[in-house]
Amino acid sequence: MILTIDVGAGTQDIVLFKENINPENSTKFIIPSPTRMKAREIQEATLNREAIYLKGHVMGGGAVTFALKKHLSAGLKAYAEKEPALTFSDRIEDVKSWGVAIGKPDIECREIILKDIDEKLISGLLALAGEEKPDTMLIAVQDHGFSPDRSNREFRFEKFVEILKGDSSLASLLFTERTLPSSFNRMSAIYEYLDGDVHVMDTVFSAMLGASTEIKRFPALVINFGNSHTVFGIIDDDFRIHSLLEHHTSILKKRNLKDIILRFISGKTTWEEIFEDGGHGCVIFDVTEPREIVVCGPNADMFLSAGLEGRKVFPSGDIMISGNVGLLAGYLLKKGMSIEEFF
Repeated sequence: MILTIDVGAGTQDIVLFKENINPENSTKFIIPSPTRMKAREIQEATLNREAIYLKGHVMGGGAVTFALKKHLSAGLKAYAEKEPALTFSDRIEDVKSWGVAIGKPDIECREIILKDIDEKLISGLLALAGEEKPDTMLIAVQDHGFSPDRSNREFRFEKFVEILKGDSSLASLLFTERTLPSSFNRMSAIYEYLDGDVHVMDTVFSAMLGASTEIKRFPALVINFGNSHTVFGIIDDDFRIHSLLEHHTSILKKRNLKDIILRFISGKTTWEEIFEDGGHGCVIFDVTEPREIVVCGPNADMFLSAGLEGRKVFPSGDIMISGNVGLLAGYLLKKGMSIEEFF
């Protein structure tokens, strides 16, 4: 058995895959994301006029950051340990400037533990379904990397390109504790409290790899339209990347998507062009004409406005678990297996 957890901005998608069992029959939970759950805890403290003390680890920001700022704007106190404070900014001085005191509180506070994976919650859900938590866990979170002195958009993309230059397979972006670059502090934090056979991957690549399992004609352009990030990749039949682009979904909604896609396919898009438009970057290892286009993600219907031929894919029958299927595919690829062999 292999437990996969895809932590997004809106949901955390949990799937327990078993060998020789149809993946559509897998035990599966789609529940609110950890950042939304922690935001709710802060909101409760705000309503009750309680000071808060943030403990734990680096986790995803988004909703929890918004809730913290609302708490402070209500004139309430917030304290934080240094590591969880990095959830909100790579620069501790920025977090202090909001009014957060770094260190132990000297008043009574509601303690809130920040982390991306709540083992007790997940074990409880599995127990309710009559399942045990296996040793092997594959986890996807979005990690911008620790970059206090430069843009984390540029830093994040640069680090992934550096890895792909050495091994262009999507599976190379699934890490163990030993292979994970230390600059990815959000993924690194998971190893501070989880034991066992744990592997981590960034969410944009797990979703892309999951969608790639549905490709019928290689090479193909795969686009994952996530809630916050959209990633394009031209993928070959060995799941190697010919070219890669990462942008923000909210910005792409305001752009001529067809033009961006066609320029990317033709190899005309530059890193500077995407970065200056508010995205992360683009790299063209070699110009390759795709034989088909497949799209996935919660905003996949954006593709319809582009007026291009392509299809929306549902890995293992469910678009919400694209990342989970990708995690499993990456793990199996590293073991010289395919999804078909596992099931």
